[in-house]
Amino acid sequence: MGQIKIPRATTAQRTGITPDVGELIYDTTNGNVYKGDGSTSGGVALGGGGGDALTSNPLSQFASTTSSQLAGVISDEVGSGALVFNNSPNLITPTIGVASATSLSFISTGSSGLRINNVTTAQRQALTPVIGDVVYDTTIGTTCTYTGAFWQYTKEYYVTSNVTTTTTLASAITGLTTFILEANSTYAISGQFLIGCTSSGGVKFGNSLPSGGVSYINYSGAGTGVTTYTQQPSTNGTLTATAINRFGGASHLTFGGLITTAATAGVVDMQFASGFGGQTSTIYGDFSLGRQAKITLTKIA
Repeated sequence: MGQIKIPRATTAQRTGITPDVGELIYDTTNGNVYKGDGSTSGGVALGGGGGDALTSNPLSQFASTTSSQLAGVISDEVGSGALVFNNSPNLITPTIGVASATSLSFISTGSSGLRINNVTTAQRQALTPVIGDVVYDTTIGTTCTYTGAFWQYTKEYYVTSNVTTTTTLASAITGLTTFILEANSTYAISGQFLIGCTSSGGVKFGNSLPSGGVSYINYSGAGTGVTTYTQQPSTNGTLTATAINRFGGASHLTFGGLITTAATAGVVDMQFASGFGGQTSTIYGDFSLGRQAKITLTKIA
């Protein structure tokens, strides 16, 4: 298994011929391999000894043989010009080849997919990348591409079940609290909330940030209740009343803006609160009813 056999001869038989250039002969008397140079009777010894096949490292004994000569020998032996191993070899830093002008394809019906380099955020930040490098960041759970100036990536988070509050104090929106922000970075943020409240006090929105971070997120939507909704921005984590007064129902609220961090890394925590105490405010996240609330953050610098 996994062996290549070349023409064999005893010492007497070998020394009675003058092998052609590149021709290999295994001497069954002394266990050595000989290469023909076209003039030396019996060929020039390459070494070997101790076996009738090249098993442990078959290519190491052909160090002075050109690739075209080796290909010819293999072609004579296996009849295809290809080096075939019955067992999978362990290739150490191999040069696989060059892609065609159209594409480089990896096809296997027996594997789950093409796996790229998996690293943590700390490991990714310690790399010395070049433009176009791609890794999968296991800390944030997404693919990152190096632009030549920074690692760019996008991550979406969803509210998968309804979240309610009756307090005027900030409450974290479950499902939208774990996006990791890197230090000295800028993120574009966008998304939508499907919200409702039981009274005319409206719903307040905001977000927390790492120390030194700033944000400007603008909320907009259509009010359908007692009062008309007025567009209102939320800056630097302040909970600002953004009243959507829809009794017993729900309305969409869209938002977008930027988040910039300073020297401290951390997470962005999306928050909401009721306009006044006792009012029930709800972020809807029931996918089975077609209700979707989410945020999308993209690292842009």
